[in-house]
Amino acid sequence: MAVGCGAACAKMLLFVFNFVFWLSGAGLIAVGIWFLVAEENAYILEILGTSSDDELMTVAAWAVIGIGVLVFVIGFLGCCGAIKESKCMLITYFICLLIILVAEVGAGVMAVVYKDSITEFMDKEIPDSLKTSYKDPTMNSYTEAWDWMQVTLECCGTTALRTTAVKHLLVRMKIRLPVTCLIR
Repeated sequence: MAVGCGAACAKMLLFVFNFVFWLSGAGLIAVGIWFLVAEENAYILEILGTSSDDELMTVAAWAVIGIGVLVFVIGFLGCCGAIKESKCMLITYFICLLIILVAEVGAGVMAVVYKDSITEFMDKEIPDSLKTSYKDPTMNSYTEAWDWMQVTLECCGTTALRTTAVKHLLVRMKIRLPVTCLIR
C-alpha cells in the first residue's frame, strides 16, 4: 500500500505512542507484583494502618496487575494495528480507548463529587493517627514509616502542621510532632 509522508508520520507516531503505552502496562504489572512480594512496602502499609496480609491490599495489588495487563494488551493492539495497518486491530484499539475515556471521565466526576468527603476524612484521620500512634514504643514501625514518608515527600503531616507558628505552639502544648517536622 502506497503511503504518503503525512500518513507515514501518523503511523509512526501511533506506533511510538502505543509502544510507550505498552511499556507503561508492563510497568504497572511490575509494580503490582512488587507490591505483592516486596518487604519495603511495609512502611507504606504501616502508614495506612494495615499490613501486607490485609485482603484489601492484596486485592488492590491484583487490581493494579489487572489494569497493567489491560494497558499492555491495548498498547499491543495499537502497535501491531499501526504497523500491520490492520483495520480489525485498530477498531478494537479505538473501542478500548473509548471505554477507558468514559471510565476516566466517570472517575473524575466521582473525585469532584466526593472531594469534600475525602478531604474531611484525611484531615481528621491523619492528625488523629499522629497524636495516638507517633512515638508510641509499641508502634515503632509506624513512627519510622511517618518519618520516611515525610523525608521522602518533603512534607509535614497535614496542612494544619505546615506553619512554623503552629509547630511551635504544638511543641509548647507537649503534642508530639514527627521529628521530620521539627527539622525545618
